[in-house]
Amino acid sequence: MERKLIDYLPDTLRGYREFAAIADGQQWLYDGLWEAVDRALDDQFVPSAGEYGLSRWESILGIYAKGTDTAEERRTRILLRLSEQLPFTMRKLAAQLRSVSGVDCAVELRMGGCVLRVRLPLTARTNEADVRSLLARVVPLNLAIDFDLARNQHAQLAARTHRELAAFTHRELNERVMNDAESVGAL
Repeated sequence: MERKLIDYLPDTLRGYREFAAIADGQQWLYDGLWEAVDRALDDQFVPSAGEYGLSRWESILGIYAKGTDTAEERRTRILLRLSEQLPFTMRKLAAQLRSVSGVDCAVELRMGGCVLRVRLPLTARTNEADVRSLLARVVPLNLAIDFDLARNQHAQLAARTHRELAAFTHRELNERVMNDAESVGAL
């Protein structure tokens, strides 16, 4: 919408050249103010927030953006944090972990209900920091958190020969995402 300063004057004053010149001379100032007001309103809502609005939301919520994050990834992380609630069941916690990481995590209570064991699949390694942060915020303090990446198991590697596996170190065999359809030698 084009807002002209002259349109805000009463009809009787619009005809004077002096008022028209004053309105034209100050139009750029009011255009900048209207744009700033529109940006401020957009920044109040996460879906329409610009760079300043996203960084402000992240600051308020204690979220640290990665340098490689797109604006949409930042919006998603902010919206997830705003919709976050304390999980009172294991099923609710598993659903929250799935929404953060994008994959199903193995969640179980061990040692008489004193240790919460969470295993994140290797395919979701990039979301490890977000999962750790979520667990630190929502898990009750009387539970110890045993969090780690799920490692490759013997059953995943059993179909391969020793010669194929000898090309890798023990650490690579544990931590590399291995697709059953492809040969280890091609990895």
